[in-house]
This record gives sequence, C-alpha cells and structure tokens, in this order.
Amino acid sequence: MVLKSAAFVCGAVVMALELLGFRKLPPYFGSSFYVYGSLISTFLGALSLGYWLGGRLSDRYPSLRVLASLIFVSGLYTLTIPWLADIVSPYLSQQIPDVRWGSLSASVALFLAPGVLLGTVSPYILKLSTMNLAHVGNVSGTLYAISTCGSIFGTLLTSFYLIAVLPISRIILILGGVLMATALMLWVVSFRPRKASAVAPLLVGLLLAGRAAHSQGFASSQKVLHRQETMYHRIVVSQDSKWRYMSFDRSPQSGMLLKDIYYSVFRYTESFHLGLAYHPKAKSVLFIGLGGATGPKQFRKFYPEMNLDVAELDPAVVEISKRYFQWEEDARLKVIIQDGRVYIQQTPKKYDLIILDAYFADSVPFHLTTQEFFKAARERLTQDGLIIGNIIGSLKGNRSRFFRSEYKTLKRVFPEVAVFPVPEAEESASALREFARRNIMIFCLNKAQRLSREDLAQRAGKLKNARLPHLIQIARALLPPDKEPDTGRLPILSDEFAPVENLIQVRLENPEKFFR
Repeated sequence: MVLKSAAFVCGAVVMALELLGFRKLPPYFGSSFYVYGSLISTFLGALSLGYWLGGRLSDRYPSLRVLASLIFVSGLYTLTIPWLADIVSPYLSQQIPDVRWGSLSASVALFLAPGVLLGTVSPYILKLSTMNLAHVGNVSGTLYAISTCGSIFGTLLTSFYLIAVLPISRIILILGGVLMATALMLWVVSFRPRKASAVAPLLVGLLLAGRAAHSQGFASSQKVLHRQETMYHRIVVSQDSKWRYMSFDRSPQSGMLLKDIYYSVFRYTESFHLGLAYHPKAKSVLFIGLGGATGPKQFRKFYPEMNLDVAELDPAVVEISKRYFQWEEDARLKVIIQDGRVYIQQTPKKYDLIILDAYFADSVPFHLTTQEFFKAARERLTQDGLIIGNIIGSLKGNRSRFFRSEYKTLKRVFPEVAVFPVPEAEESASALREFARRNIMIFCLNKAQRLSREDLAQRAGKLKNARLPHLIQIARALLPPDKEPDTGRLPILSDEFAPVENLIQVRLENPEKFFR
C-alpha cells in the first residue's frame, strides 16, 4: 500500500510541475508552441533518463531508504524552483534571443533534475514490489496504472482548481512538501513497516479533487475562403455578401466591409482612435495582436504622419491577413513576429500609443494581463502616452470579475485609468445595461489627464469620419467617477497569481454579437 501510494503521488507531482511550467516560462519567453514543446521535451527526456537510472540503482541498491532519499531530494529541489525561476528565466531570455533555445534552456535548468529523480521512482518501486518473477507482469502493470492515475489526478487538480486559487510559487512549494512528506513516510515504513503502513491513505488524502468545466463553440454558415491550422490557432477566413471575417478557433477576430476596406466592422475598433483625444500629437503606435489589421490599416490611412509597429506572434496570421484583408508592410507600417510581452521587454523604442487587442472569446493570454506586464509596457510609453486595452465582460455581476480584477491591477500601475463600455446598437451611451456582456475598452494614461464625456465627445468629433460612425457615442460612454468599478476582494493579477480562466468563465452561444 505504501509503495502504491508513493507511485500515485509522484505521478501526480510530475504532471502538476509540467503544467506549472506553462505558467512560469511565458512571461519571459512568450506563450507559443516553442515553449510548450520545450517543457514537454524536457519532462519526457528527464523521465527517460530517470527510468534508466532508477533501473540501475534499484538493481544495485534495492532499498526502501534509497528510494525515500531520491524522492526527498526531488522535493528539496522542487522547493527551490520558484527562487531559481526568478533568476534563471530573465537571465536566459536576455542571453539567448532565440525563444526556442532560450525556453528549452530554462526548462532544462528548472525541471530536468526533479524530473529525473521522479523518473527513478517507478522502476525502483517495481523492483521492491516484485518478490516472484512469475507475477512481474501483473505487478508492473498495476504500478504503472496507479502512477498514470496519479498523473491524471495531478493534471485535473492543478488545471481545474489549484491555479485558480493559489499563486504558482505556492503550489510548487506545496508539491515539494508533498514529495518530502512521502519520503518521510517511506523512511518510517523502512524502520517500522506494520505501524506506518496506515500513513499511506492519509498522504493521498492531502490532495483535493478538482472540478470540471466545459466550453462550447459556435457554428458559422458563411462561405469559407481559407482554413489553416498553425502553431497557435485554427484560422478560418469566411465571408457573406457584405463582410469578410477572420476567426481564431471559436473566436471572431477581425472583419472587413467588402466595399470599403477601412470601415470598422466591429464597433470596438473605433475606440482605438479615441487615443488621439488624449494625445492629439501621437506619432508612434504599437499594436499587440494583428488579426485582420483593421486598426493598423485605418491608422496608416487616416493619419499620414504616424509610424506603426505591430507585434504578432503567429507568422501565418500575417500572411493570411495580407492576402485576404488588403494591406501591406511599408516604411510606416512594420510587423514584428514576436510575442507582445517579449517584444515590450526587449525593444528600446518608446510609443505614444500601445493598443492591446489579444483577446479571444473565451481566453486571454494571462501574461498580457499582469501587473508586471503593464509596468514593463508603461516604461515603453512616451511622457504623454497611453495604453488602450480591449476586454470582453460586463460592468457588474458575475461576468464582470475579470474586468474588475484587471481594473484593480491597472490602478496599481497607472495614475489614471478610463473605462469605455462600448454601447450596442440598441443602447444609448448614458443608459448602458450594466450586466450585459460587451467590449469594454480601458485607457491607461501615463500622465493623469481627466476629461469629461463632453470634452471627449468634442475631441472625437474632430476625428470622426464616415468610417467611424460610432466614435462620438463611444466617447460619451466614458464611465463617470461615481460609477468606478467595485473591485472588492478580487485579486490583483500578477505573474505569480493570474487565474484569468477562472475569472472569465465564458460560455457564449453567439460570441460574434459581442464584437458588433
């Protein structure tokens, strides 16, 4: 029973560590398949080496105390991972510009050692459990089944529950403590097996059951022009008689009016232009996220004095967008193929406007929501600059939790944060439904500049043209000071604790309407 419990716990910890690695590395190396591939390869390599090493050691030293020592050391190393990550990851991200090798190096430095040590557990337990060669098949099958069940349990517990309620570093410390407790249990058993065997069920009982969740997509009847699986998305370009759309997975990203390629199909993109109401002399703009290039295309057309950069993670998005949404790079509009946060941290350039539009219908890259990210982004702003971010949510109610948590986070970083709920077609700017889901635009000012609704409407009137029909209405939707969001006990989002998925909990029957 004791050995089986140890197999279960070690299997759970291996998968939990791997999942937590997906949260530890993206702030420095971006959220891409390169990072995921590096982590998965590191754990697979570590386990392979551990299996080999465990087999050799178990033949030479078939002792329960040696097994306990290996698990104890793995737990001890696990306790150091949060401290090591704060040193190793930023250093390697600066020293190795190629995200592939940088993320792989960080994965190896942080997770190879505990992975190897945990890999020794299965062959060691098999050796200690096999008293009769005639039953070795049955014993090995049982142990590997138990270990795999532990891995499933650790995966569900971590992804469905722990990440939503605890900081990443604290979870890692708990995992290290569980491993060390398992080792102590084995040591006790090695001296007093009869009395200590009852400890095993108690150890397993330390872990909590996770809860499941589900999401659902939507179907489209539009004509499909292009469909492509990339390293990051399943991209679909479709159109009807008037509009052409780009979607990522289940999320509509961009649209284009076929008879006027500069018209704003999705109302929220008009609000990007309100940045000029706060900073009329803006000359340099950074877009994080490209999609169908509605914003960059409009800014290049409407403001000939501007220079535009776009940070886009997926090179396929750039090529598809150029082919189907009619724009090209030139001296004034350049695209950088890089994760937005990595670009922010590495570029020396300063921008008057940074426009963050990396939202999905049911997700948002967590490392683009945190206090650390916005501090780094603020350093890339000029003195009068501002950041404009798009969020999908409601102003009040259960579906407002992510918006209110993000607002609380931004208030810690910027001297002034202005909120513009984008009115839907049937709403007036002064009578918005507070519990309705919508696009909510957040303007983060590097220098305090409080403007009234009428001031903004007047400035928006100078910017308005036929392609931005709702700009003045959006300006008048500015949330007044007496309606500041109630952030209550919601968390400040950080690299250590950003339960974005838990805060969003999106379940949309028709996500397209929230982009209209």
